[in-house]
Amino acid sequence: MYQDDYSSVASDIDTHNIQIYLSVFFAHNKLGAAFYDSTSAIIYFIPDVEETSRFDITQQILSDIQPSVVICSAKTSDEYYKALNEQLNIQTIDPNNPSTNTKLQLVPQAYFHKDTVERTILTLKSLYPIACDTDEKKRAYISAKMPFNLPNTLSAIGGLLPIIEERCPALSYEFDFLAGNILALRPYDLNALMIVHPFTFRALEIFNPSFHPSIYKANTANNLREVNSLFAFLKRCVSSIGNRKLRSWCLKPCRSPEILQRRYDVIQFFLDPNQFELLRTLRDHLKPVVNIPVLLRKVFDQNTKISIWKQIIESIRATLRIRMALVPFRTNTYFFDDLCSKLTDDLPRLMTTIETSIDLQRSVRDNRVVFIDPTDPDLEQLRLDLVQLNEKLHQQAEFANNLLLQCGIDSSYALTQDNGILLIKGDKFHHDDLIWIDRQGQIWRCRTHEMNVSSEEAEEKRKQLLAKELAIKRNLSLALRDGTELFVDATEFCSQLDCLLSFALIAYEQNNYIRPELAVNNRIEIIDGRHPLLPIATVIPNGYISDANPNQANIHIITGFNCSGKTVYIKQIGLLVYMAQIGCFVPAAKMRLGLMDKLFVKIHTDNHLTLGVSNFLRDLFETSFAVAGATGRSLVLIDEFGIGTNEIDGTALLASLITIWSKSEQACPHLIISTHFHDLIQQRLVSTSSRIRCKTMETMYDDDGKLVYLYRVIDGLCTRSQAFSAALTVGLPNGVVRRANELLDKIENNQVLHSMRNFTDMEEMVDLVEKAVQVNVNDYSQIGHFFQYLHDIIIKHVPNHSNE
Repeated sequence: MYQDDYSSVASDIDTHNIQIYLSVFFAHNKLGAAFYDSTSAIIYFIPDVEETSRFDITQQILSDIQPSVVICSAKTSDEYYKALNEQLNIQTIDPNNPSTNTKLQLVPQAYFHKDTVERTILTLKSLYPIACDTDEKKRAYISAKMPFNLPNTLSAIGGLLPIIEERCPALSYEFDFLAGNILALRPYDLNALMIVHPFTFRALEIFNPSFHPSIYKANTANNLREVNSLFAFLKRCVSSIGNRKLRSWCLKPCRSPEILQRRYDVIQFFLDPNQFELLRTLRDHLKPVVNIPVLLRKVFDQNTKISIWKQIIESIRATLRIRMALVPFRTNTYFFDDLCSKLTDDLPRLMTTIETSIDLQRSVRDNRVVFIDPTDPDLEQLRLDLVQLNEKLHQQAEFANNLLLQCGIDSSYALTQDNGILLIKGDKFHHDDLIWIDRQGQIWRCRTHEMNVSSEEAEEKRKQLLAKELAIKRNLSLALRDGTELFVDATEFCSQLDCLLSFALIAYEQNNYIRPELAVNNRIEIIDGRHPLLPIATVIPNGYISDANPNQANIHIITGFNCSGKTVYIKQIGLLVYMAQIGCFVPAAKMRLGLMDKLFVKIHTDNHLTLGVSNFLRDLFETSFAVAGATGRSLVLIDEFGIGTNEIDGTALLASLITIWSKSEQACPHLIISTHFHDLIQQRLVSTSSRIRCKTMETMYDDDGKLVYLYRVIDGLCTRSQAFSAALTVGLPNGVVRRANELLDKIENNQVLHSMRNFTDMEEMVDLVEKAVQVNVNDYSQIGHFFQYLHDIIIKHVPNHSNE
């Protein structure tokens, strides 16, 4: 099974209630880590790894896992503790929801002692099959899952175990060998993931949560919903575990070519029109599938409901139907073959064990779990005998009660499933056929001799029945415990299949999605790419080619008029690379991609105010991550850097960034920068380099001289922003734009700026000139009328003007 991400869980898509506990242990320059998802009940461990001086591995772990709580030893080094604190402050994803922010918890160093952890792991009964009844067998079994020669990793697990016990207490099981809240240990591969900084998700509109309009979901865990985002667009899964897996893939893009090719193969298979009916059938089968391992933790709790068993049985049946449907095609893709191989005949055997142990139809009807055993005819005979005894008790109690009523005694009777009691109000009296039991208030409880014999017989048969049911439950629990790993695999495969079918359905419906080609070299090539969230009819296809070869360009500086499409183009490139690395087909004519290890984006969003920082400070904050973390295999997208400060300062900072990256031979990322700082190129502030290429957005003027945006990226440089054309487009008054043009012309020609003549339009000025020309200078009355007219205009346009 793939190890590109951890198992999905059975719950709704919103993740605000999920608690992920991460434990880290740093010693001797090596880092060990382990984390536990409270809803999947699986510990994932990261094997010991050499940590860098800047603690990059810790940063990557925090970015990938996004834990709710980080556990660290109270005796960790000051240097590591400080770095960990700084990284946690950066990991704040949603400032509007403080409950999602990561918390740091220090625990005693004794929790991390290797020998203690090793002994504790051997005592976790829920981790081992029943056959592992000695420490030697347990050690051999668990060593296949996690080597014991990883001291830091073992220590990290040790720090995790007390927190799991404290915050995720095990349920009250009837059998002690089921007790436990850890179902499995699984490795977690950091190298298979592309790092995406949390700011990127909002900037590229991958996630765009908004408050749910329903008042019933206000102030609840599900009060947020996704709208107008890539995740909302891709969310076509039909099961809760599929939705969970899709969110996991979106949060953790992949950079393993093997994993991505397997996903592409499945999507390619279902794009064949001949397989569309199979796609629909599989989606129907996936609808009832839930996270079986999570529900198995509840089935033997003392308060188990029949609905839990019903969900488990329906999920296993659906999984078997999925396997049966894919067996004829197992050679078509690695995923199908892996699914059919891992979901072995043990799954039908377990299904048979459940079906021969529980009568689901009768359980649903009676609203209680009815255990059966086809090999034991006495079981049903006991149930039949109890029914007959209950009817007999009812008849005996009714007969005795009628006799008492005829004698004038205030009496009634009460019946339980296997017991009967007469209830007599008043004082106790002597009667040869009555056995008085006790008194409760004014009511005496008693039985007749016949009722007592029947009750004792029913009690004996009930004990025999409970003993048989307990044996069935015990055998069933043993079988299910040994099948835990199989159920984990079944849930994982079904959740991944749901996501891949959703990707295939989107590619099928859009009809313009293609399979990305994965390249070994460090190159991104996109031909006629389109923004996935915009209607096809409104999007102009644009390409992008970036090559890390020193003689090729991988720094693209994009200039262009306002509103010409620069930001949309930058987002488009980022989204296409991102979609390719979650395993989805992309809207383009062709895409060839050397997989990226990191994605950094600096694009203005609407949440600066909630962070309490200015636009410029946010620019610096986000860009600093790219400068510190970008490698030659990273994609960095920067839109309008420095617009929140003085143009000269912003230009100087941006020029410095470009120069540093262009001179870095191995660590120069694929860089796209859009800017209106035209002096970068005109004044040659950026050093000449073969890595740098200037692009602009194509425009033209129509026959009326009006600017027309073509939204097409071409080679070249734009030296004007044409802000005035954009202002007219959005409806700014013509007078304002004319005045702006006048001021710009004087500024560019170093002319003296005069205050604005406050005439509302040219017609008023023309009228004034005409009146002046018509005045007879020899007629004092006409001269007086003209000056009065002039005085009224001055008062009108200059309200504070003196009347003198």
